[in-house]
Amino acid sequence: MKMNQLPKGSKGDVIYQIFPDRFYNGDKANDPPNTKRWGRLPVTRETLYGGDLRGIIKKIPYLVV
Repeated sequence: MKMNQLPKGSKGDVIYQIFPDRFYNGDKANDPPNTKRWGRLPVTRETLYGGDLRGIIKKIPYLVV
């Protein structure tokens, strides 16, 4: 398969690329120090919002729609 080809059977599928820290904070107990409230500006590559795997799991119904 060439790099620009889709895998067989994937036509019409939706593929997500999720950056956990920026997606959803599902467990505030594991937030790193200096975690910012969601939507705070400015955003830099050092800005942490506390998103985590638990947040992705909680939002699976949103992703499935």
